[in-house]
Amino acid sequence: MKYVKMVLAGFLLIILIYIVQILVTIPFGLNTDPTEAEMQNLLFREFLFASVPAFFISFFAARILKISSFPEQVLHSAVWTGMYVILVFLLSWLPAIGNNNTSVIFGTPTIYILFALYFLGPLVSGVVKKSAKKPAV
Repeated sequence: MKYVKMVLAGFLLIILIYIVQILVTIPFGLNTDPTEAEMQNLLFREFLFASVPAFFISFFAARILKISSFPEQVLHSAVWTGMYVILVFLLSWLPAIGNNNTSVIFGTPTIYILFALYFLGPLVSGVVKKSAKKPAV
C-alpha cells in the first residue's frame, strides 16, 4: 500500500510541477512557431525558474507524507524523479503530439538542475527534520 501511495503522490507532484512550468513561462509570451534556438532559450529559462519550486514541492511532499528514514527518502526521491524523467521523455518523444523535441529538451542543461533539485527535496527534508529534533545545547 505504501508503494501505491508513493506512486500516486509522484503523479500528483508531476502535475504540480507541470503547472509551475506553465506559470513560469507566462511572462515570456507565446510564440506559436519558435525556431530551435528560441525553443532552447525558452526551455532553458523554463527549467531554470521551475527548479526551485520543484525542490520545494518534493520537499514539502516528503514532509506531508512523513518520510522519516533515509532509505525511504532515497526510494521516494528515486521513484518520483524517475517517474518525472520518464514522463518528460515520453511527452517529448511521442509522435502523436507532433513534436519530436527529445534532443532539444534533454540538450538543455537546466533540465538536469530541475531533476537534481527535485531529487534532493525529500533528502533535504529528512536532514531538516533530524536537525530540528536535536536538543539545543
